[in-house]
Amino acid sequence: MADQGIEKVIVGKPLNIYYFTGIMINPYERFVALLLDSKDDHCSMILPSLEKEIASVKGIPEILHRDDEDPVLKLLEALEGCNTLGVEMDYFSMKLGGQFNEQLPNMKLIDASKLIGNLRIYKDQEEIEKIHQAARYGDQALDETRDLIRAGRSEKDIQFALFHAMSAKPGVVTDSYVIQVLGGERTANPHGFCADYVFQKGDAVALDYGVYYDRYWSDYCRTFFIGKPHPRLETIYKIVLEAQLAAIEQVRPGIPIKKVDLAARQIIEKAGFGEFFIHRTGHGIGLDIHEYPKVHQQNEDILEEGMVFTIEPGIYLPQFGGVRIEDDVVVTKNGVQVLNSYPKDYHSMILA
Repeated sequence: MADQGIEKVIVGKPLNIYYFTGIMINPYERFVALLLDSKDDHCSMILPSLEKEIASVKGIPEILHRDDEDPVLKLLEALEGCNTLGVEMDYFSMKLGGQFNEQLPNMKLIDASKLIGNLRIYKDQEEIEKIHQAARYGDQALDETRDLIRAGRSEKDIQFALFHAMSAKPGVVTDSYVIQVLGGERTANPHGFCADYVFQKGDAVALDYGVYYDRYWSDYCRTFFIGKPHPRLETIYKIVLEAQLAAIEQVRPGIPIKKVDLAARQIIEKAGFGEFFIHRTGHGIGLDIHEYPKVHQQNEDILEEGMVFTIEPGIYLPQFGGVRIEDDVVVTKNGVQVLNSYPKDYHSMILA
């Protein structure tokens, strides 16, 4: 940050504060910020007084504000003499920027959002192992839940069973979860919500979920079939699987990210279903279940060792059903490692 002329940076997203400090905090409506000083490698936290000592126990100075005080005034005092401030502009409000301009008109503001986000793109070995463990737990939870997916059970039944299986694993965090279970025609909605739909014979059932282990996410999707499905579902499943495997094969250092997306997209388009592949091929995972990099056909950024992201092509046919297959991959020194191991061949997806 110093090499870009930024003297101080104000960080607000709780996950980014955790990334820099190891402190997990939920600010609710109160003002919380981490102030980084690039000149002397120093940081401090602006905190509500009720959070006293949450940072100081880690050796981080605290600037406390009571509920009847304006926390921004405390922040402005800490910024006296700063000429160039990096701001996480995709988190803080325009109102805060206006206060900076009014009270410190000579201070230059720079958007540091992407700079901070880019730091999190590259995972070290400890982070990769946490994501890998989350993926292993995802395999185990799915194996424990699979036999419950049958005609007469509902989406909510499977959602609760999957949550129970995941939450029982050591180290899994349960204060946040993502579990999508959709059946029948509802699988044509890539971001639908669980409801009371009861599965029927021949249905596709899509399970898309993340395991949150030690504050790091995996992200996972398998599409099952309750008995032999409609021939068109079999067709699109095999196309999506071919597309996913082709995308995984592209992953290695030095390759433009867009080539991963295009490898999957071109197979689906060639099969005549291009208009029904309605999202990017993947996204980064880590402290958040969706983060950089974004794996789409316009992304010219280059894959580098330590990047971790999903590969999840899909085909969604309105009023009929859909298929998505998702795995997590890490870019290694010489290629790619797939972190999930649950089967995905067509015959393994057919449930008795």
